[in-house]
Amino acid sequence: MKFNKRISFLIPFFPLFTLAIVLRSVIEVFNFPGYRDGEVYISCGIAYVTNFTPPVLCNFEHPPFAKHVIGFSHLLGFSRALFIFFYALSCYLLFLVVYRLFQDFGVSVFVSLLLFFDTLFFNTFRFLLLDPVAIVLSLASLYLAFSAWFRASAALAGLSFASKFSSAPTILASLYTVFKRRGFGEALKFFAIAFLAYLATYVADFRLGFSTVFEHHIKMFGYMGWRHGLSPVIASIGFLKLLTRVEVWRFGENIYVYVANSSGAWTIHNTTTVSGSGVSPRRLFVNSCS
Repeated sequence: MKFNKRISFLIPFFPLFTLAIVLRSVIEVFNFPGYRDGEVYISCGIAYVTNFTPPVLCNFEHPPFAKHVIGFSHLLGFSRALFIFFYALSCYLLFLVVYRLFQDFGVSVFVSLLLFFDTLFFNTFRFLLLDPVAIVLSLASLYLAFSAWFRASAALAGLSFASKFSSAPTILASLYTVFKRRGFGEALKFFAIAFLAYLATYVADFRLGFSTVFEHHIKMFGYMGWRHGLSPVIASIGFLKLLTRVEVWRFGENIYVYVANSSGAWTIHNTTTVSGSGVSPRRLFVNSCS
């Protein structure tokens, strides 16, 4: 079926957005998991936009842009509605991307609805987390790359990466699309614009000095290394954790190693660390978590 561009912004976005509002109300009666991370992002986001607090001093663990969005929208009172809008818009952008690829209206609607009714995906947008901002920006970047709006695509790619690093695969898809359509020179411009957009989100860090941006990233990558796999290399490759079914987290001086099994997870808990040298396995015990 050919897609009528004149009604592209009526079908299926508005029905999706309306249904998303209904789902947001109905889903509260179910026991879906909650995320406490949003409390940190709200407080730091408000500090960012009201006091120009440098991100290195408040939740340095992640890039700052999504927290600016959270803080600004929360102060103005429309943050929850905005994130439900992001949810519907993400599904709609996926519809547009798939249609660009396959030129099939039915397939595009089907793929979009699969994401729309994914309960984990929907639940993420119920809270003020970084992921929804990164998702909607990266998908918008990819769609604009397909539509030959390369400069806008690059800017959104940079802001997406400045929201959460997990958006990198979609950003690489945008970069590859530009490279295939316009060649190496245009891809290099795309990278430069994206990098500048990313760097601009650290303007409050720059206020403390140029070196503060480097300090922020060193702390950020160090955090990802310890809290997500003991080294930045392993931390950046989530597929390894999927294959090994092992996750290592550090909270203060406590080390937690989660090893998945068929009935739940085994937790190996070490309470002793040596500063600067990693783990000193003096006291270990195992908890079984069903």
